[in-house]
Amino acid sequence: MPFVQRPKAADTLIFYYTGHGGRDMSSPARPVSFATYDTRSTWMVNSIVATIEQHFHGRQVLYFADCCHSGALADRVSRGRQRAAALCSAHVTSTSTGNWTFIETLTRVFDGDGFADAHRCLELQRLLDVDRARTGQAGAGDRRDQARTENAV
Repeated sequence: MPFVQRPKAADTLIFYYTGHGGRDMSSPARPVSFATYDTRSTWMVNSIVATIEQHFHGRQVLYFADCCHSGALADRVSRGRQRAAALCSAHVTSTSTGNWTFIETLTRVFDGDGFADAHRCLELQRLLDVDRARTGQAGAGDRRDQARTENAV
């Protein structure tokens, strides 16, 4: 991972994953991995964060994940030692929407599609409300399509 070993002190690393996530139900720890169809490989969530923590020495890390069980990334980041935040499409125990609505909403936010205020700031609750309205999901108590931040950047 040479690209994470050359940051300047003020650099931010953005980790972005969209794809498939799964849990190993045969293990008592129920670890989560991100999987791809085309490479037959998996990335264990714990090893992703551990590798970035070990090699990246910039200012902060922003993690984004749009897949089933992606909340495991937010859980792991919250236990980490880096200045980091994670925004995920599902709780660790839940599947995602399956229609990529989470990343579509993020794309609209980053494109400035009327979500941000005059200072180009966005409250996560507004993002959640918009995404839930698009997917027809329930309010704040719904655990299926939940965005979380930990150790706010």
